[in-house]
Amino acid sequence: MDTQRGMINEIAEYVKRNPSLVVGIDVPERSICKDRKLERCRANAVRDELVSAGVPRDRIKMIDCGDAKLRREGRVEVLVMTSR
Repeated sequence: MDTQRGMINEIAEYVKRNPSLVVGIDVPERSICKDRKLERCRANAVRDELVSAGVPRDRIKMIDCGDAKLRREGRVEVLVMTSR
């Protein structure tokens, strides 16, 4: 858990230092995961941790962006990207 919190804090600090960036959290519409509700809960937990670490909620986007074949069950993909 400390490793995950460290990664979240690292992402949060990077995004806060770079105001042109936003965070995209992959929330797949078409998922191979057996429990989509659990998948969404994990993504929401990552979003909430980023907000707790100081990332403004309006700079976090819940999006479907990953390749379904490459997803691993139990993982949440986080992307840092330029805002459009």
